[in-house]
Parts: sequence; C-alpha cells; structure tokens
Amino acid sequence: GEVRMEVSGLESTPNPHSFMLRLDKCWENLPGVSGLRGRTFRPGTAADAELPADLGAVLSVPGVDSLYAMEAVLTVNKFPRDEWATVLPPILTALGGASESLLQSDQLLRLMLAPGANDSAGNLAA
Repeated sequence: GEVRMEVSGLESTPNPHSFMLRLDKCWENLPGVSGLRGRTFRPGTAADAELPADLGAVLSVPGVDSLYAMEAVLTVNKFPRDEWATVLPPILTALGGASESLLQSDQLLRLMLAPGANDSAGNLAA
C-alpha cells in the first residue's frame, strides 16, 4: 500500500492565524513546488483538479483561508474568526495524522486531538 504522509512537526508563526506543519514526506507531483520554491493554494481555485487528494482535503476544511506548500512543509492560514481547536484536528487527519513523536512532545496538540475534546464544536469523529 501507499505510505501515508504524517505531520512530524507543528510550529506557530509570528502570525496567530498561521501554523507551519512539517511533513515526514515530500509532496509528490505538486506542480510549481520544488526545493525552496513554494506555491499558494486557496479553496475553490481553478488548480484544485491538479491537487493531491490530501492537500485538497486540507483546503476543504472549514476555516482554512489559504495554504502555502513547500516540499515537506505546509503553512496553513486560517480565518481570524475561526479557532485552531476546530481547524487543526481535521487538517491533521487529512494529512495522515500527527506522528507519535509529535503527539508525545506536544501536550497542547494531544489535548486538542483527544476524543471528546471537540464535542462542543460539532463532532469531528469520522
């Protein structure tokens, strides 16, 4: 089977509405992304057809404003009105989940992803 991508690192940025996700694999066949060259994607852009399924799934998460994809890094920008607690878990799920080491090192993330943590914000369990 296909090796699933995982999110191996999560870093806040100076912008409170942006998070940088480090991936344990590079995107495959993502046009315009190579080396340090990245590319911005927005929901509903004409380029959706050429997106890898997991990137498309991230774009369709409610609250996601835009993505900046580099080879093994994805910067996610959310709308100011949306909370990371509701935006981030489905993004991580779309990307194959958070790696064990990330979950062990990031207590906040563990709490955010804990079953029941998001019940008040609508059930995210698939």
